[in-house]
Amino acid sequence: MSQQANEAVSAPGAHARVATFDVKAFEHYRFRIDAVDQADAANARGLVGKLEFLAADGRTLAAPADGSIRTDRHGTVVYLPTHAGDDAAPWSENRVTAPAESVQVRVTVRNWKCSPQVVIAGALEMRHESVPELFSDTFPVRGGVPYRLDLVLSDAAKVDRAALVIVQYLTAAGAAVPGPYPGCLVSDQFGHYRYLSANTRGALTRILLGVPADAATLRLTVRRWRSQNDALELTAPPIIELDVPATMVAPEWDMLPTSGWSAPYPLPEEGAGLMDLSLVRGANLSSDEAIPAMAAQFLDAAGIPIPVLLNDLDGVERQTLPLSAPDHEGRSHAFLWRPEAAVSIRLGTAGATTRYVLVRNDLRARNVIDQPMLHAGYTVLLPGEHTEARCNASPRWSAGVTVDAFMSVQAVRRALSLQIAFQDATGKALNPKGTMTNTDGTTVIYSDSSVFVTLPDLPTGSPGLVHANATLRLLPPPGTATLTVRMSGPESRVLVAALRMRGFDAMHEDRMSPDAVADLLPLEEQSVESARLLARQLQGRYPQELRVQTHLLDAFRRLGEIDDIERVARQALATSGTATAKLRLKARVALGSIQELDTGWLPMVGMAPPRNALSALPQEGALRVAHLFKTTVPVENTGGAIRCLNIVNFQRKAGMLPLVVTPLGYPARGGSGTPWEKELIDQVPYFRLNCVGNDELRVVPTPVQLDFTAMLTTRLLVQEGVDVIQASSGYRGYEQALVGLSVSRALGVPFVYEVRSYHEHTWRALSDWVLDAPHTRRRIEQENRCMREADAVVTICETMKAGLVERGIPPEKVFVVPNSVDLEHFATPAQESVDALRGSLGLGQGPVVGYISNVSMREGHHVLLRAVAQAHAQGVAIQCLVVGKGRELVQLRRLAQELGIQSSVFFTGEVPHEQISAYYSLIDIFVVPRVTDFASDYVTPMKPFEAMAMRRPLVVSDRPALIEIVGENEERGLIFPAGDHVALAQRLVELVCEPVRAEAIVKAAREWIETSRSWAGTIKTYENVYAFARQRAAARRRDVGAQG
Repeated sequence: MSQQANEAVSAPGAHARVATFDVKAFEHYRFRIDAVDQADAANARGLVGKLEFLAADGRTLAAPADGSIRTDRHGTVVYLPTHAGDDAAPWSENRVTAPAESVQVRVTVRNWKCSPQVVIAGALEMRHESVPELFSDTFPVRGGVPYRLDLVLSDAAKVDRAALVIVQYLTAAGAAVPGPYPGCLVSDQFGHYRYLSANTRGALTRILLGVPADAATLRLTVRRWRSQNDALELTAPPIIELDVPATMVAPEWDMLPTSGWSAPYPLPEEGAGLMDLSLVRGANLSSDEAIPAMAAQFLDAAGIPIPVLLNDLDGVERQTLPLSAPDHEGRSHAFLWRPEAAVSIRLGTAGATTRYVLVRNDLRARNVIDQPMLHAGYTVLLPGEHTEARCNASPRWSAGVTVDAFMSVQAVRRALSLQIAFQDATGKALNPKGTMTNTDGTTVIYSDSSVFVTLPDLPTGSPGLVHANATLRLLPPPGTATLTVRMSGPESRVLVAALRMRGFDAMHEDRMSPDAVADLLPLEEQSVESARLLARQLQGRYPQELRVQTHLLDAFRRLGEIDDIERVARQALATSGTATAKLRLKARVALGSIQELDTGWLPMVGMAPPRNALSALPQEGALRVAHLFKTTVPVENTGGAIRCLNIVNFQRKAGMLPLVVTPLGYPARGGSGTPWEKELIDQVPYFRLNCVGNDELRVVPTPVQLDFTAMLTTRLLVQEGVDVIQASSGYRGYEQALVGLSVSRALGVPFVYEVRSYHEHTWRALSDWVLDAPHTRRRIEQENRCMREADAVVTICETMKAGLVERGIPPEKVFVVPNSVDLEHFATPAQESVDALRGSLGLGQGPVVGYISNVSMREGHHVLLRAVAQAHAQGVAIQCLVVGKGRELVQLRRLAQELGIQSSVFFTGEVPHEQISAYYSLIDIFVVPRVTDFASDYVTPMKPFEAMAMRRPLVVSDRPALIEIVGENEERGLIFPAGDHVALAQRLVELVCEPVRAEAIVKAAREWIETSRSWAGTIKTYENVYAFARQRAAARRRDVGAQG
């Protein structure tokens, strides 16, 4: 008996129908609609019916409907057949099971594989069906406790995957518990399930289930899968039993989740230091072995994870805890570093093989030492991890090695031994005899290539723990370039060791010579202050030494010491002769880099243009805007270049007359000999200042380059005509703005500066001292000067605007023109082309997570790969697509290999921008895993907007600029803590298992893009920018005239 729709539907022939039917949870249904098509077009997938199951309170349920199909375009659907009109309308092939809590289903019918001539002749119908199941029943369970499920299945022959068991947990109120479920696979069709085998004698399948904490009931349904035999049957009802001793089911036992973290355990108020955490733990219940390790994460008073420095990685929020054997109280001990602000700790499993871990919730924690050993300069060595450390060294400096080790007293060999060796620049071992200047109570033995040092054990007062400590002084032999220290004690014995190595501890004055310039670069890695001091000593001691001056120019440039650069450069310019010609050229380039930071300097435009140079050109009508861009398409396809393209294209569509001027020598294809070359891109003129090749510019001081750029740009704009000049951030940030300021003042037109990022610190790798270096401060001053003198400032997001206002720029002068999308460019490509691309890449049909960006450390691809591995460990087989090029690709390929997911990760390299929409279509979840960085915090990348336009759900790290994109309440995407791959894996699994939620995110994001981040609307902001700039420029000219 079929059920007619219980609400009105549109007239026959409409492309979409909406009907609502009453259903019962866990019952089975088919659908049909009378749709007549041409004989050669009628097929079983002519239409689709989008399914939305509703609860009694009207909520749309997120749980997947068993038997439905997941599509990118429409979400959860059933296929509805069309027919040629000579027979009755057939029922759908899909038989759908209503999920828990459902009382109604809303079905929206749309065209799919039909022809344009299809005719809808009747209303949508639904039929209830009884499906023979091998077994279906519910069992009471206790949340947070592991169970063992045994099923025995027999058949007429041996059949792998003969059937499957569908698992669903319900709360005490009967609501479905969202996944993932530990111990289960997951699919759109069945939800959470496991395969069952059968044979003639009865095949036993044992499944270990980790019951979610809020579950009260387990529903099991056994269905036929591959077996076609009528003899398939369960030989007995399923047996479900606790998988732990009854004594461990008491409330004082906690089961750690297989992913994520336990509830927080409070810590005593002892501050930072090495902490002894003791606990009573159960077993690794998947293998009946003792738990070798666990994971821990510290939280502050607000419940936020606290990063620590561990294994040379700054910002690690997850520590691995090797556990000792139980002591006389049955307690195992773990030793770990507690940060200063930590008030609680939460635990997790440390390996993919560990399914369930139980701990008694009476954790005890106390500090073994009150002063933190862990600080800058120490390397932490844990069992099974790093057992070797090395650093640069020099025969002109004494070296220091300090070790603090905490070890188990249960080891047979109690002493900890270090092996110390010296190598030259080629890696050849040097004879170390006589290099040890103190022993500090240790036992020392020399060999031809190493020094072996044995440390005595000291009591700690903590059960099961001894302490070894020593500070060693060494004088490296001649030729030394590297100092290496190896742990040679049993790995299982050393719980944690902090090793501090200083290859440059103290300079030996009797060994000082000009050769010491070779120590400057490696010394910077240990101590910037020491490198700075050595450089100044060398400058004072060897002012006329050519080799010293050459190295000092490089050293002071790396250190950002402007005054020292100028002092050395002027000394070099005072020399003469051919022997110092290269040095003098290097000095001129160095002085030029200082001159361009002078906030009173502007590039010269050459001979001033006539005052009426622009007056003969039309001033009314379309606004003429000259854009100074550092990068453009088709030379580059970066987010910045795409923004440039969209700005000028949409300004042209809005009635303006934009033109583009690119920097001197860009693109790098050799000098043309003419002042500029012109090319049209989408009807917009681009002027390339290619009179000089890029290679020739390397020896030209930057002020000379900017002078020449300003002169050519002025001549060009006098010829072409201009009403507004707009410069966007250059390679150093301010250099494009300096040219724009100079030319705009010469021509008497307004100047707009578009600030797209913070570049002040990018002259070298970011560290704390770089932010306060004189070079950084000068760049900040020049950047601020350019913004102050501009008639208007544009930036790309509210986060950036707030930062510029903090630097003293008036808020009314700063306009936000956010990164946006050309919606026409991001239309959904043909499915055939997407399928072809999927096949060429080797992608399977499972869910795909991915990221399209340049491949750099800041982008956090390593976090994404670890999250994919974590999801695999949870039984969720997702694929990963990485699109883009960059210097981290080799490391990422190696990481995928180490994680064992190389067959599930696909690297494409850079792809043409015109093909990018097809790659977006392959990605089911778009991830932006950026780690903490200036750009991550303040600059909104372009790709998330494109992903939203392509209806891809977003998951982003919790950096301010990214939160601005998805919304603080996750309206347009999900958020995870930056660097936390476990949390990212959880968010990915959520979206894979909750397609309705993913679709809601996609819908909200697409609507936001259409209303707030489409270039067709965003571009209008520039009209306000230019009007403001013209008013400011006019007022400035009046002020200048009044003063004259």
